[in-house]
Amino acid sequence: DGIYHPTEFSPLSHFDARRVDFSLARLRHYTGTPVEHFQPFVLFTNYTRYVDEFVRWGCSQILDPDSPYIALSCAGGNW
Repeated sequence: DGIYHPTEFSPLSHFDARRVDFSLARLRHYTGTPVEHFQPFVLFTNYTRYVDEFVRWGCSQILDPDSPYIALSCAGGNW
C-alpha cells in the first residue's frame, strides 16, 4: 500500500523495487486497473510452493463462513 514508517519492521521483498514497478506497470496495462486498487492484494513469487500454499489458504478462506472472501481469481480465468 506504499505506507512505510522507518521505525517499523522492514518490508519483506523478494524482488527489487525496479522489478516490482515493472511488474505493476504490466498488470496495470493488462487489467486496465489503477495499481493502487490491486497492489495490496498481489503476490509476486517465482516459487510454486508459495503459490500452492497461497491457493490452499485462499480456498480455506472461501470455505470459512466468517471470512470476507468470496472467490479466488487464478491463472487461466479460473475462480
